[in-house]
Amino acid sequence: MNKVIIIGAGIAGLAAGILAQQNGFETEIFEMHDLPGGLCTAWKRRGYTFDGCIRYVYGSAEGKMLSALMRRIGAAGTREYIHHEESIRIETRDGTSVIIYCDLDKLQPHLIDLSPEDEKQIRGLIRAARSMSRADIPFGMPSGLRDIIPAIMHFLPPLMRYSRVSLKDFADGLKDPALREAFLHYYGYAKLDDLPLFVLIMDLAEHHSRNAGWPLGGSLELMRDVEKEYISAGGKVHYGFRVERILTTGGRASGVLAGGREFPADSVICAADAYTALEGMLGGGFTPQKYSEAFRSEKPITPVIQVSLGISSGLSGIPHNQAIALGEPIEAAGIKYDWLSFRHYGYDRSMAPEGKSVIVAMLETDFSVWDNLGNDKKRYAAEKESIASQVIARLDERYPGLKEKVEVCDVATPLTYRRYTGNREGSPQGWQTTVGHMGNFPNKLPELKNFYMAGQWVRRGGGLPGGAMSAMSAVKALCKDSGRRFK
Repeated sequence: MNKVIIIGAGIAGLAAGILAQQNGFETEIFEMHDLPGGLCTAWKRRGYTFDGCIRYVYGSAEGKMLSALMRRIGAAGTREYIHHEESIRIETRDGTSVIIYCDLDKLQPHLIDLSPEDEKQIRGLIRAARSMSRADIPFGMPSGLRDIIPAIMHFLPPLMRYSRVSLKDFADGLKDPALREAFLHYYGYAKLDDLPLFVLIMDLAEHHSRNAGWPLGGSLELMRDVEKEYISAGGKVHYGFRVERILTTGGRASGVLAGGREFPADSVICAADAYTALEGMLGGGFTPQKYSEAFRSEKPITPVIQVSLGISSGLSGIPHNQAIALGEPIEAAGIKYDWLSFRHYGYDRSMAPEGKSVIVAMLETDFSVWDNLGNDKKRYAAEKESIASQVIARLDERYPGLKEKVEVCDVATPLTYRRYTGNREGSPQGWQTTVGHMGNFPNKLPELKNFYMAGQWVRRGGGLPGGAMSAMSAVKALCKDSGRRFK
């Protein structure tokens, strides 16, 4: 039985461990934090749970090929998923409330009612989403042409037509200003003007087919399910072990140095930050050109500030996901914000004590500012306090009386993300997906054998399914190199 060491106990590392164990390998995972999940996590404050990751998870529907993979790794099938009626509600500058319904049959007439003059563009968008919703993409699972051809028929036309059109291009083509604002704020806090429209269409499609749900209990509890699956498969996790170096012998990965000790292995799968792995753990000696160029010219997903609030009220009637135009901007870490997006977790009673609720607001930010603030504890704390007070004030303007009900306030910054995960520039995910940059990265290195990579720095776009799929690709490569048939 070949020994495999896996770096990182996030979704990609745990999934790689499960799949490797199921294929006859002996695995151990080394994780710097004391919890599973990596960036897919949550934390508790005085009885409130503040979730730092999931909005929804693809693969929550029964019978889909992706759901088969998610079930295999313990991320579906045991935990109840909620499928919302609305993806997000957006309140624009002129007071229009644009509701992005998950049901395309409700979304299309709603958008046309708001802007009859944009009917042609709206119908084209919904038509593409309907087509996508009928596609059951194999996602790397073993399947024959009978499975793949129908998926291609529904998947390829929207991909070919809309992968070169940006979200901003589409929005700029709309005549109604409220609708333009709504589509540019579809992803809430994230400013994704250069995102290929195809990604939004896929999002609409997965919601329509009820394949994008919220796991009751949230991010950390879901990752505990995956951790349990890994341990039951025979795997072992070493928490509190930061890998300092990947050991190499004669052009092969031969183990890791962690906690000042060497741990030998026949193969290594790295599910950590790519820059840290290639330039840090491997010292930059094996970095392929594609990664080197990306490190120089591409940006990770923009870092965020997360303001989490424990509220002494159930706040019934507040949408679960909302973006609002602000009358008075928020100023935080050198940036002015004219919009505020936030999530309300009233639909999941495990997130707060009885009769209470949680609101989480996020703002994109500049890592370099926080990196500088981190050198001065007083300035750092003062900036966090200022941001929290402004967010609470704007929420109170929209929902009068909320300010007096805030019991707990927690602010996480890019330095928080970096401290607990090691992710480059404190990013909450991996590479940005933009027009012209949709491709994935190699999971093997030409000059280093027995070494594999998995995670959102390999499979662009991030998310739990992306992490799981990248793990499957890495284990398939491991099986092939070991003369085994992946099963």
